[in-house]
Amino acid sequence: MGREPAPLGDTAELRKELRLAEEASGSESAVVAAALTNLAGSLVDSRNYEEAEPLYRRALSIWETVYASDANVVAIGEQNLASVLARLERWDEAERLYRHALSDFESQAGPNSPQVVALLGGWTDRLEDSSRWAESEPLLRRILAIREVEVGPFHPDVAGALNNLARVLMSMGRHTEAEPLLRRALVVDEIVLGVDHPRTKMVTENLRILGYFVPRVSAPWDLILGNLDSNADALQAVLGGPVMAWGNGPFAEEEFRDHLRNAGATVVNQLDSSIVSLVLGREDWNPEGLRRIFEVLGDDPVWVYSQEMLLASLIMGYGIHETLDEEELLEFGKGHPALEYLLQDMGVRWTSPTGS
Repeated sequence: MGREPAPLGDTAELRKELRLAEEASGSESAVVAAALTNLAGSLVDSRNYEEAEPLYRRALSIWETVYASDANVVAIGEQNLASVLARLERWDEAERLYRHALSDFESQAGPNSPQVVALLGGWTDRLEDSSRWAESEPLLRRILAIREVEVGPFHPDVAGALNNLARVLMSMGRHTEAEPLLRRALVVDEIVLGVDHPRTKMVTENLRILGYFVPRVSAPWDLILGNLDSNADALQAVLGGPVMAWGNGPFAEEEFRDHLRNAGATVVNQLDSSIVSLVLGREDWNPEGLRRIFEVLGDDPVWVYSQEMLLASLIMGYGIHETLDEEELLEFGKGHPALEYLLQDMGVRWTSPTGS
């Protein structure tokens, strides 16, 4: 029963779909409930909350009848209605529906499930729209706790949760509590997204608004590199085969290679067409060498990383190329001389497997 947000101009077409659904299957069918949900969602997109509310209410009534034994489906309907009621400032009923849907998701999908996180996130969005910061805080703390358990402390989802909680604390004037959360978020974002990524810059600016000095790089790279051994399985999954590491920065080339070997990676010191991953340092590489590497590789696909990008991939447990879109990866590569040379001077789009 989920929907893709409909463009505003599609409302007339969605009304037609609802009418046809009612004619074909009666007024109380699941098909009609889905059509009601789609139309209501389009009206919400155009901020027509008053008209959307009875449509969501009617859809929920149908779901409660047709899917009486499926609490998850009913909970989604409750969540939809709660969201529009919150926008209409009808908070007593909205909160009742949110809590009932939350209970259903917890019992059906689990207390740390994506459904629970999504509901809590939507609920906090509506609370913050109405400046109900104190009510939003415990929900955001729960989202943060779930993220830390499910994906670990260095994941970008954790950084996002930290930043969201800090923003609410700042709105309540609790700046001293917000500051350590923002610093934690900054560490994760610098590791995973890079110092020039828009979200990293946003967190940095929030700290500066609070009047705190922010060093350019706060990521504990030495600690992370030293723990490579404990990430051996993740390293093998990320690299997928032999790796060549070339250049210094932020780590010395040989030190970086040694850590990779100790974690079980097959490190190739001499140029070899068998390599599937290439890790480039910021310094002590040269254009002739880069061109020679790609001549030898030919059309064979190879994943290209900076040292920081590879460590970020290990923290997350899968390749950063699978996590970030091309625009985000290019932000990660800004200021990295070798990656910029590949893209700008050689025309190598390292954001996807080169040669593929």
